[in-house]
Amino acid sequence: MGPGQSPAPALSYEWFVRLVLASDFSHCTHGNQEDSMTRKIGQVKGKVTYREGDGIMMKIPKGPCEIEVEQLDITLTWSDGDVHGSAAIPKSDYEQYVASGDLVLE
Repeated sequence: MGPGQSPAPALSYEWFVRLVLASDFSHCTHGNQEDSMTRKIGQVKGKVTYREGDGIMMKIPKGPCEIEVEQLDITLTWSDGDVHGSAAIPKSDYEQYVASGDLVLE
């Protein structure tokens, strides 16, 4: 920083999360491999659960979510008021939630 220059303003965590979620990473690749991740938007309409570590099953709140589909698992990201959540679930569970209507793709 030179004389007479102000330091850059600090970025809040919430602003950073919004920037990342709004970014389009579809053009990114890993090495020479084609990126296998697909990003979708959905709605949790019924009982959609995940397991934290070896603990009990936790319920994802009803409402909008972002869905990242990868080869082996699915990551759901949601917001419930001031709380932001993210969970990886097996692809088979994801397919069951979509088939049953508990998770609706937009």
